Amino acid sequence: MLNGLSRTRKIIFVITILLIVAAVVVIAIATYVGKTSPFSNEFTTTLLVVTTLVLTAIPVVPALRDILHPEVKHSDQEISNALSELAQAKTFLEQHEYQKAIQATNRVIGILPKKSDAYFIRGKAFQNLGQLSSAVTDFTRTIELEPGHPFVYSNRGRVYEDMGEYYLAIEDYRMTLAIAPEISSAIFQLAHLYFRIGAFEKANEMFKAVITHPKTSKNEKEMSAEFIERANNILEHKK
Repeated sequence: MLNGLSRTRKIIFVITILLIVAAVVVIAIATYVGKTSPFSNEFTTTLLVVTTLVLTAIPVVPALRDILHPEVKHSDQEISNALSELAQAKTFLEQHEYQKAIQATNRVIGILPKKSDAYFIRGKAFQNLGQLSSAVTDFTRTIELEPGHPFVYSNRGRVYEDMGEYYLAIEDYRMTLAIAPEISSAIFQLAHLYFRIGAFEKANEMFKAVITHPKTSKNEKEMSAEFIERANNILEHKK
């Protein structure tokens, strides 16, 4: 029953259960020995004592959490080395040495677990190796740590597209364009996805936006024109 809970929640759950059991025992003893009614003053006093115990135990939970999850302190030299290794991981990625990039970022994350760049680089490496689920996990973690970077969304959108999760990909490309509407490649990918799911009118609208976009490449413009023609033919046959 506790498998899906974090360790801190498990601690809270266990303490709560123990306090409830203790309360039941105390009330049972008080009722039996004193022959008190659950509605008597003695019962109320016992209940207040138990409540006080519960409130007293609450501050203990963070302390217990700190004991079970002590914060690791790294030296300045370790942090400096991790940052240097992060730069090396980026170089490995650019050189298509993806396994080395993953190994390097693993070490960086061990020292700097909240360094968003490390997750992004590792996600790109996983993406290029075809390990799509791992790539999604790392891109998602990047977004959690530092939201607002359009290329993280567009990369995750591309992975979702490769996984056949077209609607999730559409949401990520839309998010990319909400943050940075100048990214013409995201417009093209979004248009292509609309075409793939059969939303041809919406696809045409987006492909036209690709053609008129000032930063669109010649290849994207030519491909967009071809897709518009194909979409129009399909729509014509549906009439």
